[in-house]
Amino acid sequence: MRFYILILILFFSVFSLPFVKGQNTSNIVNLSTPDKAKLEWLTYQSVNTLRQNKKLPDLVWDDVLYRAAIDHAEYEIHEKKLSHYQTLKGKKTPAERVKIHGGLVYTAIGENIVAITLGAQVISKGLTRSTVTYEAAAATMASLWKSSPGHYKNIISKNYNCTALAVSYDSVQQRLIAVQVFGYSSTPAVPAKLPDYSGYLLDLPTPKLPYGLKANKSKKQKAINGFLKFNIDRGYITGSYKNAKKVFRGRRSGITQEFIPLNQFDSASTEFSMVPNRRNALYELNGELSKPIYRRKLLKYSRRIAVPRYYINTKFIRLIKKPPLYFIYPLYPNGQEMEFNLFLIKNKSLEVYTSYIVIPGELLETPFPSLELTNQFKSQIIPDKYKIYTTYDTLNVKLYYASGQVIIDSLKQSEICDRFNAIKGKITSVQILAFASVEGDKASNDQLAKLRMDNFMTVVKPYLDTITIQPKLIKQEQWRLFYKQLDGTRLQFIKKMQPDAIRAYVNQHTSDTLLSYFLSQQRYLDVALTYRQEFKEKIKTKTPIEIFDSLRIECAKYVKPRQDLLAALERAQLAVYHEWSQTDSTASNHPLLQDTEKYPALKYHQLMFEYTVLGSISDKVFYDKLHVLGRSKYFPARLKNDLVYNNLTLIFRELNTRGHLNELMNYDDIDDAAYRKGEFFLKKQKPHVNKSIAFYQTEYYALKEFPTYISLGKKLQVNNQTENDLWKYYYVYTIHSLYEFMPLHPEINRMLPNIKKYFHPNDEVLTDTQRLKLAYFYTALQKYDIAQLLIEPIATRPEPNLEGLKLYLTLRYDDFEDKHEYTTYLIREFSRLGKTEWCDLWPNPHYLNFLLLEDLTLKEFYNCNCSR
Repeated sequence: MRFYILILILFFSVFSLPFVKGQNTSNIVNLSTPDKAKLEWLTYQSVNTLRQNKKLPDLVWDDVLYRAAIDHAEYEIHEKKLSHYQTLKGKKTPAERVKIHGGLVYTAIGENIVAITLGAQVISKGLTRSTVTYEAAAATMASLWKSSPGHYKNIISKNYNCTALAVSYDSVQQRLIAVQVFGYSSTPAVPAKLPDYSGYLLDLPTPKLPYGLKANKSKKQKAINGFLKFNIDRGYITGSYKNAKKVFRGRRSGITQEFIPLNQFDSASTEFSMVPNRRNALYELNGELSKPIYRRKLLKYSRRIAVPRYYINTKFIRLIKKPPLYFIYPLYPNGQEMEFNLFLIKNKSLEVYTSYIVIPGELLETPFPSLELTNQFKSQIIPDKYKIYTTYDTLNVKLYYASGQVIIDSLKQSEICDRFNAIKGKITSVQILAFASVEGDKASNDQLAKLRMDNFMTVVKPYLDTITIQPKLIKQEQWRLFYKQLDGTRLQFIKKMQPDAIRAYVNQHTSDTLLSYFLSQQRYLDVALTYRQEFKEKIKTKTPIEIFDSLRIECAKYVKPRQDLLAALERAQLAVYHEWSQTDSTASNHPLLQDTEKYPALKYHQLMFEYTVLGSISDKVFYDKLHVLGRSKYFPARLKNDLVYNNLTLIFRELNTRGHLNELMNYDDIDDAAYRKGEFFLKKQKPHVNKSIAFYQTEYYALKEFPTYISLGKKLQVNNQTENDLWKYYYVYTIHSLYEFMPLHPEINRMLPNIKKYFHPNDEVLTDTQRLKLAYFYTALQKYDIAQLLIEPIATRPEPNLEGLKLYLTLRYDDFEDKHEYTTYLIREFSRLGKTEWCDLWPNPHYLNFLLLEDLTLKEFYNCNCSR
């Protein structure tokens, strides 16, 4: 600490100062009740002016130093003497006074004192000093300190960076005492304007440790080093059992917990100011101490709760149980707004405590996949039976053509198709009378008839009964019709000509309209189409329930029915259940089928119908009956996978609701491998030892069967099974159940690659929210390096994700060997994170443990920037 210098100026000559013309009366010191705050601030500014003249930075105002300055100034005015020392215990020196007012981080302390008389003018050594106005009084005190080498040395010292100045006043003697306290702190405290509780603290009796414990004295370094190697995870202390025996050597060696209210960390709070604690150096503790737990209880309890896999394996003497390899002991949980330290006790003395950064344990939110039981219910395919009636009929079609035309026009084609579509019959024979006009020659007319028939057959081809039907074509020229047409007309003279002459005349006069009209009526096809039609008359068949009853009666005739008869009966039963499941599924509407108890397959289907459709039996009854059937000698192997799948579905449903599986499953010790397999897969198991086991092991063993369950679902082609969702749930919650083991189960490391496969195969496409969830997940599994890599891109960018940055700051704790360097790093990140988020880092258990504030530099920085 710096040397404390005292200056005492006695005014031997006191003169009344006349008012100066134009002087501001508000600056005149009121001698009865002077404005002490104004005088303190002006003097503080005058002292900084002296530093500015030396090109030194200003001293920052510090509230902790101000409390200490007020304390001593009032003591001086009351005692009517000037001294740097007080007679009160805990306040004797300036350093003690700063400490009791909450100052623990000052590496240097200094103090200046001056006494003056207000409202006076002093002439000393040719210099006139005034204390009439506030400015003059402040300047006078600063100049008196400057004229004293020791005081001036304090003012311009580079060893100080903060200060505070307080005055006290005796109105009877008009005597004022000013006390200025200097200090050096990397985080000067801002004014808090709280009452001074230092006197209250001094009146308290010396605190005593509870339970007869003593303060740390011996410092047994080996035990301390072993103690600091213990880990805390999910509310357990874990570590080497061999190390634990060494650490807790001695009957009165053990552990105790100290619970600390978070508000005590704030030096601007009433609790901090009024409670003796480590932070004001008045007590060994900050909070409540739990009852000590000593060696015998620690080791005995740890040995009793250790699971078998943590015991030493012996090759030769398997019956002798060796002590476990790991020390495991549960801690009392934190309350809200509480943190805790863990203390080592050696011979009833508190030796050392250790504190931990609290890491978030939030897991990925993976909803339980929807699981449905599977059944064999399906309709029995019974082909419909019909009587078939066949009829034959004829359709006549007459088609007219222009001269030389072969192709039927589109309108006539559509008419023909429409008529056959309406009939819905098939053509069995075709007879065509092709009539030609008398024009042209015989050979040409025969050729045209053939082409017209071929074109017609292409039109009706889709309606032919077979593609091999050959039409019957009869060709004929219309001479008889032509002679009738000529009767009574102007062309009747042609009838007297010879046929060849008539053909020649017609061929020469086709432009004659009357003749052309006659010829157009001569060219057509007269088609007779014979077609077949089939009519079906459905024969009434039995319903599924009638089929079932008739087969049941038939089976009853035999002591041992044939397998094909039983298979038909089972198909009929499934058809009945399929039909009933599509309608109103109530027990009153669907009475149970008879005689199903005789046959295991039918009994199984009956059970599935009762549970899934009727809902007439409970989970427990269904589970028990499944197991009776599954272990039955005559239960068919073809249904075993189906039965096992439904058994696992029931178990996982119960697991999802966090029900107690032991209420559903008939076991006493799920840790017995043979019995466990029997319960899950309906196999015979060996007798097992009856002992209680923790529920989380039951959950773990049930989850272990998820891969088999997924495989069975694929084999049975269960439609509603979402494989990806099942795998996600399996990996996340199996890890969650393994996380209960202390220390962490090695299987977790083997599962992590699959976590990446199903949740983040490509890190580059992850959103901020996904990165945060995954980082929380890996942090909970103590995979801090993976979590840090995931969160780093969103925490180190120019505009960081604030939640990500808070987690990133926490994860970087182990990157610093020197924890004071980590403190410096946190303070540097203050500006990036922002005041609100930075302050939220501390009381939130997802982030930093408040006990990191044991680094006093960080504590003071927190107190300066956070209002808690």
